[in-house]
Amino acid sequence: MTAGDKVFFGSTEKQCEIEVVVIATDVHTFFGKATHLVDSANNIGHFQSSIDLCHLRNDVKNRAQDIIANFID
Repeated sequence: MTAGDKVFFGSTEKQCEIEVVVIATDVHTFFGKATHLVDSANNIGHFQSSIDLCHLRNDVKNRAQDIIANFID
């Protein structure tokens, strides 16, 4: 690397020391824009919906057990 070369996020260098000036962060970078797009999506994936369903089943099971326990008492 020589003075004035640009270094991008994700770049690697085997051996050196450099000083850098950060010129863009957050949504002004490629990774920031991609992250913002993913974060702003309202879609729930299959894995998340499966986890939500498991929590719902456990909640229903716990409520049913409470109702049965109260009925027995």
